[in-house]
Amino acid sequence: MKSKIYIISILLLIFSTVSYSQTTYLKFNFAPMVPTGNTANFISNTSARSGNIEYYMMSTSRFGFGGEIGFTSLFEKKEGETLTSGTLSITGTQFRYHNLVPIMPAAIYFFNEPGSIRPYVAIGAGFIMNTQRIELGIFQERTSSFQIGIRPELGSIFQLSEYVAIKLSGKYYNTLGGSNLPSQSAIGVNFGFVVTQR
Repeated sequence: MKSKIYIISILLLIFSTVSYSQTTYLKFNFAPMVPTGNTANFISNTSARSGNIEYYMMSTSRFGFGGEIGFTSLFEKKEGETLTSGTLSITGTQFRYHNLVPIMPAAIYFFNEPGSIRPYVAIGAGFIMNTQRIELGIFQERTSSFQIGIRPELGSIFQLSEYVAIKLSGKYYNTLGGSNLPSQSAIGVNFGFVVTQR
């Protein structure tokens, strides 16, 4: 219940201040994801079934606050794997799924003043919902964990006009381990469409 209140509070804070900011950036990103660490141990395949939405409001010409919400679905088919549950062990072809949902407040810093190309660095910190599922025949095992995570980002915005831009960036998602799942991590490559409002 507390986590739901936290998420709602963040979203209200982000979207309720739109009218007070001088410049805003609304980003719609296609975000292929490459699993690393414990996530890659479970599923090693890169996924293109991924996207996120970001919103930033600038307090100065270079620095601003905002947030991100997204979704990634990873999948891999593994043959000859053994699924163990309690005293039962079954070997066969496993279908593995991993869903990742980041919900994060974030801050952004641009290295230069407004222009046609604006490189930036950003950092997000909040929650990431990780859900892993294994299917083997009629058997299914599902594990979920709501984990604290961070997300550094390095990228650039390419301004096409006063109100429209595109972006390219790299993100690294990393979470703290929980009781259900160990720490999870992945690298995201973001290709985005940006709406700028001044």
